[in-house]
Amino acid sequence: MNRQIHLVRYPQGSPSVDDFAEVAAPMPVAEDGELLVGVACLGLDPFPRLRMRADSRVGPPLPLNQTVEGRGVGTVLASNHPDFAPGDAVAADTGWQQFAVVPAASVQRLNLALGPLERHLSTLGPSGLTAYFTTRAIELAPGKTLAIAPAAGSVGVIAGQLARAAGARVTG
Repeated sequence: MNRQIHLVRYPQGSPSVDDFAEVAAPMPVAEDGELLVGVACLGLDPFPRLRMRADSRVGPPLPLNQTVEGRGVGTVLASNHPDFAPGDAVAADTGWQQFAVVPAASVQRLNLALGPLERHLSTLGPSGLTAYFTTRAIELAPGKTLAIAPAAGSVGVIAGQLARAAGARVTG
């Protein structure tokens, strides 16, 4: 059995548990060129939340009565691709479910020597990399000031920490 979380209605204001349903789906099977991934952690990025509206302005609305889209990290359980083996740690667009079948070409292999699995969704994932390369591009140094408009967001929080570590003044 594969536990999935489906969006059953668009939230009115803040999401509530009634906007979602837990669904027992059949266990997926990886075909040629695909991997079966046991999903350990899910990223709760803002983009899918912004698409949980019938009138989404950032892309098509998330479909109702289907697995909520999102990024996850986990372990390859079965591989039908020569570049991956069972036990490999990976990140992919898994959706909100316990097990996901994903094309091997869309999977990122993770180096757990850099940090634990869950960090590859935050500081070692898209938010952390965006913050890192942005702060590198502006050449932060002691005495400089960095103003972060979305300071409470995932990228802004990490950018602020990197700027402070570089000795810069940070305002959000």
